[in-house]
Amino acid sequence: MKVYLAASDEPGEYNYENLRIFTRREDAEAYELAAHIAEFELTEGPVEVQTWHTIRWHLGEHQEPQERTERRDFDGNTSTFRSTWEGPALRPTAIVVGAWDLQAARDAFADERAQYMAMRDGLAAKYTAGLDRIEVQVWYEVGGRAVLKTPVHTTADHFTVPRERITEQAGLAPDATLHGQWFTVETLTFTDAQGFAVCAPPVAPKLAG
Repeated sequence: MKVYLAASDEPGEYNYENLRIFTRREDAEAYELAAHIAEFELTEGPVEVQTWHTIRWHLGEHQEPQERTERRDFDGNTSTFRSTWEGPALRPTAIVVGAWDLQAARDAFADERAQYMAMRDGLAAKYTAGLDRIEVQVWYEVGGRAVLKTPVHTTADHFTVPRERITEQAGLAPDATLHGQWFTVETLTFTDAQGFAVCAPPVAPKLAG
């Protein structure tokens, strides 16, 4: 059974006040003092509450997945889980997985993460296959790693490789400054780059936006 709450204003407004509850919407809408009508399902009997586990991975922020819990109305199905990719389909901003069981949430997240990485690697392979050569630039260095701008990584991706790999493969001194330097690479995926060689700055760089 549905009921209709008549309030004096929109929720969150200064003068918001619950006024009356009606069993018919038309009566609630006709109530002269009501400025907002909210519909609710009337619950008969007790409601079971359980802990819901959510794992959120903010992509492009170089962060580990974050786990949190909250108490929710239980839907009666312990195998329930939900998965969402937020943002554009080919460049999501976050992956969110939730379940009643923590291990189930972690397992589901691992599957979603693997699908995401496989999708990005597939897109990288498809794009780089059409390039005469793959050019990358060192954006900056941090903690023994070099952050790269590439044809498949934007600065928001914070894609890094060990700086030692670059100096060794490119034949540079171990303490060489890499900031701003251009290189070609033999292979580039969303998660790795190999075969660095020093190159001159390209006339028309083909870097991801």
